[in-house]
Amino acid sequence: MQRFKFRLAPVRNLRQYAEREQKDVLAREQHALRLLEQEAEALREAERQWSARYLRVCGAGAVPAEMMRIQSYLAELRARRKDNAARIREQTETVEQARELLMTKMQARKTIDALYEKQIRLYHREQKIQTEKEIEEQIAARLHW
Repeated sequence: MQRFKFRLAPVRNLRQYAEREQKDVLAREQHALRLLEQEAEALREAERQWSARYLRVCGAGAVPAEMMRIQSYLAELRARRKDNAARIREQTETVEQARELLMTKMQARKTIDALYEKQIRLYHREQKIQTEKEIEEQIAARLHW
């Protein structure tokens, strides 16, 4: 009995590998986005705390030097939040591009898999016909014996 050999097996394996690699890339990009979002949350929390501290210092009749220091730090936090927001937008675009590329690679693999399934069904059908012929030949040989 002849074994099934898929002629496009190297292409199929390559497409499966490319899909796995793209899944890894997407996971790394999503992780980077999560880190940026965590950083944004930390910056929001820091700004909230320093704003509350500024209000406490102002209410207590603070020293102008202390108020200036807090104001400059708040300005720095706002600038960092703005920079972080821009990086989040860029990373979100990168994640979307990676997701789209993954979808393309998955579609390419599914196309090859469909061809593989079609050929293996054809192979099994041919094997079944061959087996039935062999059985009929054996039955015919015994009847004529």
